[in-house]
Amino acid sequence: MLSFQLHPVGDCALLAEFAQRIAPDIGAAVAALNSRVLAAKLPGVVETVPAFASLLITYDPLVTEYDTIADAVKKLADADGADAAAGEGRLVTIPVCYGGDFGPDLPFVAQHARLTEEEVIALHAGREYQIYMLGFLPGFPYLGGLDERLFTPRLASPRTAIPAGSVGIGGRLQRRPDAGGPLRRRGGQPFQNVRGCRRVQGRYDRRRPA
Repeated sequence: MLSFQLHPVGDCALLAEFAQRIAPDIGAAVAALNSRVLAAKLPGVVETVPAFASLLITYDPLVTEYDTIADAVKKLADADGADAAAGEGRLVTIPVCYGGDFGPDLPFVAQHARLTEEEVIALHAGREYQIYMLGFLPGFPYLGGLDERLFTPRLASPRTAIPAGSVGIGGRLQRRPDAGGPLRRRGGQPFQNVRGCRRVQGRYDRRRPA
């Protein structure tokens, strides 16, 4: 497994921090370590929170302590087959509509990339994307693997509301805000919305949300 550093976070969490870059190998290492920790069912561990290049592990300080969790995480990372622990994942195909009311920023993305809207759609829809992390809302995945030609600056003035199912581009990243039922998110959002989806990805009233 790729090397990482361990740091305490307050008195009830530990952060495993990999090289600070967004890349498939880093994302795979985070996912593999997360799978190992979950499978180990370490006493006192409450929750794991994977991100782009780190894994936060929270624990009950009345049950265990930092040094115990840190030692266990190191052993899990050094075990045979640790890199393959996350498995192959699951491919999800999402039907979408580009442009118009569904994707009001498609013309800007096309202009910035010096492409036609049809070329942007073909590039954007023509590949698979990796979910690196879930953001600050339920079912809010951040996706990597965007074609470099579609890297687009974020909005200068964030929107105050975003329809459920929107797919946006911000720099080299994408995000898709969905949640339990049709969620129209309020609050600043600087991503360029290029498409929308009639299917809500996360339904948290279901046994399997996504």
